[in-house]
Amino acid sequence: MNPPKASVAKSCKVCQDASTHEKILEAARAEFLEKGLGGARMQEIADRAGINKALLHYHFRDKEGLHQAALKSVIEAVSGRILSALPEGGMPDSPEEAIRVMVRTYMRVLRDNPQIVGLVLRELADGGQNFELLAALAPMAQKLYRTVLEQVGAKADDWPVIDPVHAFMSLFSMVWGTFLLKPIYSRILPAAGIRQTFDDAFLDERTEAIADMVIAATLPRRTA
Repeated sequence: MNPPKASVAKSCKVCQDASTHEKILEAARAEFLEKGLGGARMQEIADRAGINKALLHYHFRDKEGLHQAALKSVIEAVSGRILSALPEGGMPDSPEEAIRVMVRTYMRVLRDNPQIVGLVLRELADGGQNFELLAALAPMAQKLYRTVLEQVGAKADDWPVIDPVHAFMSLFSMVWGTFLLKPIYSRILPAAGIRQTFDDAFLDERTEAIADMVIAATLPRRTA
């Protein structure tokens, strides 16, 4: 039995709306990345999305609301990708390896999604007025923190040198800082005569260096 024509039409309309909504968000992310909130224009976003401005306003009433939606979509994307990239069977039993898995996963997701870093950098430059939206990162932050707490602090003889919250904050800061501060590093390091290319080989080195530093600062020194 075929579905009623009205149901088919309604279903198609929902699919079209969802497709248009995503096209708008994609166009908005590109526009805000290039120009920030102040410089972005709704007409330019409509043009990028291949729609008229009236349809854009049908989906998003104003630029500020669209900016919040675009930023939220990016934050939720990075959070979801990091969580989904972590091992399905749970973190390794070894505290050292658990930290390495977290650092490698986090670095890989940010390296593969430069738009995420760019939009956060833009938000910082614009004063961070929408950083309440970073609450979307809370589930990921909780999982990473609890992994440090449980994996590193589970046994008395493995109790960390520093509180796990500092280990988590250091991990978070060093990973994000690698990408957010790249424009500064790219100028300062060559001026100081230090090799810096930010190619894949260097980022692989940076990944392991971050893990080494967090492990060295967190875990007690092993004695033979």
